[in-house]
Amino acid sequence: MSSKNERLRLADILDQIAKIEGYVGDLDERSYIENVMIVDATERCLERLIEAATKIGEARIAEIAPELPFAQLRGLGNRLRHAYDTIEAGRTFHIVRQGLPYLKAAAQAALETE
Repeated sequence: MSSKNERLRLADILDQIAKIEGYVGDLDERSYIENVMIVDATERCLERLIEAATKIGEARIAEIAPELPFAQLRGLGNRLRHAYDTIEAGRTFHIVRQGLPYLKAAAQAALETE
């Protein structure tokens, strides 16, 4: 993949994270779970984010964000697309609060070093 495409994919990841941050804001877990529109919007953004990361590729993502569990990320993408009815909103809330800040920092750093 060309560096231009990688840059676009990283920008896509950051854009999706920004949207999620805007949707979720400072909601607590219960408020998040009770707001179906925010849960749906967050899940859709996670789908896009995961697709962008997958297009960058596992090896390169491992360089950019070595602590990111790529197999789990890809698995979540598959579940969001094919087993959406098994996704628990509390789990996506945890991903938003615990996982996305790390990915955001890693993606920003990768864009700055190119």
